[in-house]
Amino acid sequence: MAMGLPVITTNWSGPTAFMNDKIAYPLAIDGLSLIEHDGDPNFFKPFIGQKWAQPSVKHLTQLLQHVYNNPEEASMKGAAARRHIQQHFSPTQIAAVVAQEVRRLQKVIRQKHRHSSEDSKGLFLDVQSSISKKGLFKKLAAQK
Repeated sequence: MAMGLPVITTNWSGPTAFMNDKIAYPLAIDGLSLIEHDGDPNFFKPFIGQKWAQPSVKHLTQLLQHVYNNPEEASMKGAAARRHIQQHFSPTQIAAVVAQEVRRLQKVIRQKHRHSSEDSKGLFLDVQSSISKKGLFKKLAAQK
């Protein structure tokens, strides 16, 4: 998408967070399949028990033909996708989101550590202090 090319991707899970039919070609799914060991067990182990989308081969064929037969539309969608990614998913914007999430997690950790031993609480405060001194969040915020 960032390259300005038309994108065909499954209309399931992660991609739905950043794409729609105005900037991409969402691919229908025929259903879900349970993830099982298939090949390298080290690769699949974290995914066992989850479900993967089974893309529709029929719909994929239709989309590929449509993109091929409508190059101007595909080019316009690709350009719109690039603009969308640049406007909503730039490194600066992602850094701001990450910084916000880190601050949220720090708050959760602080609350959790209020009930723990002084040693772990002191360690957390030392880490937090060193992050502040190095200006990590200031650098991220300055990129806005």
